[in-house]
Amino acid sequence: MEEKKKFFSAKRIATLGTAIAISYLTTLLSFPLFPGTPAFFLELDFSFAVMLLTGYILGPISSLIIVVITNLLGMIGSTGGITGAVANTVTAIAFVVIPSLVYKKVKGLKWVIIVLSACVIFQALLSLPMNRYVTFYIFQIENPAEFFKQTWGYILIFNLIKGVLNSIITILLYKRLKNLLGKIL
Repeated sequence: MEEKKKFFSAKRIATLGTAIAISYLTTLLSFPLFPGTPAFFLELDFSFAVMLLTGYILGPISSLIIVVITNLLGMIGSTGGITGAVANTVTAIAFVVIPSLVYKKVKGLKWVIIVLSACVIFQALLSLPMNRYVTFYIFQIENPAEFFKQTWGYILIFNLIKGVLNSIITILLYKRLKNLLGKIL
């Protein structure tokens, strides 16, 4: 019971709500990484960094909450709709929740870098079957197998770039934010 009180404190909920708002706002600042290519639809944003920072500071449950709510909000006015939100949620869980779970048990910059490196690769590889067997079918791409042949390299490179950039941002901001939020929470 004490753990529930601690988790659902007003400060913690307010901090999580603020993080969700910031994460959602970063999705609005997305930009295409490969315009003019078959993979024009891949838009880079830095919401994973906000989600990951939240997970490191508030824990893995908070990271799952921010992933789900940010992606639900992302369906509003998005060209990707529910399909893009589902694909992004799955890759975000791989990139955000797993490191948050590990970080709860094992701390230190060395382990953060090792786990983030593994998760960057994992989420990039996970994005391939997500796009090939889920996203392209739901978007009713005329020939999903052929379209995948044209775009898989872009998808892989995109997700590696997204993962690396979000990891770098997270590592650079973590200590500063942890010290600041440590005083508030």
